[in-house]
Amino acid sequence: MSNSKLAIEIASTIAAQLSQASPKNDQVAFIEKAFQTLLGRDPDELEIKECVIFIEEISQLFSKGKGTPSTTRIHSRLVHALLNHNDFISIR
Repeated sequence: MSNSKLAIEIASTIAAQLSQASPKNDQVAFIEKAFQTLLGRDPDELEIKECVIFIEEISQLFSKGKGTPSTTRIHSRLVHALLNHNDFISIR
């Protein structure tokens, strides 16, 4: 699913919906909502920390290109990563 066109497109759609449901500029709220929606559980402190770092690194990477990246575009990368998370793709 990491290179699936469908997964990438769905990640953008999900990220847009979650961004609207989360308080503006509250990365932790977005991360928590994404975990709850996609994985059916709350993230632990380490997962929140790693996700915040991921968002910051993606923001910096995108800002080296043309213009300022949209929050939804940044969030879609996190959602895409969660779609590839072991808890999402494995039945236990």
